Amino acid sequence: MADDRGDKEEQKFEFDSAGEAVGYISLDQAQILAMRTAREAPGAYGRRFRNVPMAFEVVEDNETEDHYMVTLSFRPQGQFTGAPGQEQFFIGKEGTVAHRQVLSLPVPKGGRRFPVVPVAIGLAAAAILAVLGVVLAAGGLGGGEDDGGPVAVVVPTENPAPTPTATLGPTPTEVAVATLAPLPTGTPTPFPTSTPISTATPLPTPTPTPIPSFTSLPVQTVAPTDTTNVQRQLIGTALLTAPVQGFPLDLIFDGSSIWVAYEGPPTITNLALDGTELGVYPVDGVTTLLAFDGETIWTASPQTNTVSRLASDGSTLATYNVGDYPIALGVTAGSLWVVSQADDTVTRIGLDGRQLGTFATGDSPSALTFDDQGGVWITNARDNTVTRLALNGFGYGTYTTGAFPHGIAFDGEHVWVANSSSNTVTKLSLNGEIIGHFQVGSEPKGMLFDGINIWVANTGDGTVTRLNPDGGVLGSFPVGRGPVKLAFDGENIWVANSTDLTITKLAATGPP
Repeated sequence: MADDRGDKEEQKFEFDSAGEAVGYISLDQAQILAMRTAREAPGAYGRRFRNVPMAFEVVEDNETEDHYMVTLSFRPQGQFTGAPGQEQFFIGKEGTVAHRQVLSLPVPKGGRRFPVVPVAIGLAAAAILAVLGVVLAAGGLGGGEDDGGPVAVVVPTENPAPTPTATLGPTPTEVAVATLAPLPTGTPTPFPTSTPISTATPLPTPTPTPIPSFTSLPVQTVAPTDTTNVQRQLIGTALLTAPVQGFPLDLIFDGSSIWVAYEGPPTITNLALDGTELGVYPVDGVTTLLAFDGETIWTASPQTNTVSRLASDGSTLATYNVGDYPIALGVTAGSLWVVSQADDTVTRIGLDGRQLGTFATGDSPSALTFDDQGGVWITNARDNTVTRLALNGFGYGTYTTGAFPHGIAFDGEHVWVANSSSNTVTKLSLNGEIIGHFQVGSEPKGMLFDGINIWVANTGDGTVTRLNPDGGVLGSFPVGRGPVKLAFDGENIWVANSTDLTITKLAATGPP
């Protein structure tokens, strides 16, 4: 039955002359489209895997009203031991790839690098031996019937010739990108008004007595209404949901406005605190990361392996090369720190662009934060650890966390880590001692400390969780789909919703 169903789905998967799918496609067809797109137009896999043929496999799929979400694992073809990478595709039901993003890169077991050159040399040697065998065989058989010379035998190579791969229909020359309609701006939900306190009964008016001069009567004062409960309900309320230019992956507060970076258009957007768009500025390559140094904006592009420094008007002041696949930025003590995931390194750069050092991290670093004692903390997703470095790169230590640590924050005394595969956050002392693990939402990633409490973006269930300093859950609040990063403007929490082209502003003020 499975084969029959597969045949029917394949017959139904047709393309027109422009290479676009005709009519709505099924989930199975979306999986095929994702694999074909990944094979013919490889994603941003970094220098390590550039021009390396990959093997793909569907590991997860999901369906929304307008899209299919397909996650592929990918690894170098042939013998490969280690953890494969993952790439996620958002495919419109009319058969176009609306968005794609590399979630992680392959990690070979027991080493940092995939041996592309030795493999290529081995294949070339095998090809030469095969050709020599054919030549010897031709010479041995071409001497006549009574030659009596030895006959050369062609020995087959160890690896047989690859089996031809069937192609589904004509190969499209270009993958069309669907434009998603922006979501309407949400209207904050009105809050229930507290029950007014009844007006005090007025005092009886005394019988007027003639007096030589006018004297005002005493006025009774009514106690003001207690609005504490109303203020408490404000915390976590969505004050606005604003559409943006692309799939937002990072956002920062510069002291007066919000900046947003995307996986998609090579631009960044500047927003006023009421959500009004102040400007859209071009940047170098696809920019997914942001940082603020107190005066200028820094961006990073995993596509070009560069960081750029921008003025407040969005103009580019300078661009510098960094490591392979920059994945996180942060500023402390007059320096920019850049985490490069494919290199397993973090680089310190002066604000004038000088390279001040590159230091080793754990396996697949993904985020960083800073403590108040000169420590730099980096989460290592595949090691299930965090590394603490000094500003000069000296390693204080590497400490165990939960499964697949991602986001990280410092609360003034402790370090908090979001474990995206175990749906927990871990609280650590500055010497790496685990104080506790606390349950939050599904697939936590972004983290933030607002001066009092910890906020966690739960990518898997579209919520943000607020924790007190002891790890107690104060509330979980719905936002957009795929929240990944958070920013704090002094009064409100801003959320980047990575899969529905919006950002959300949550109220964070009120009594504890």
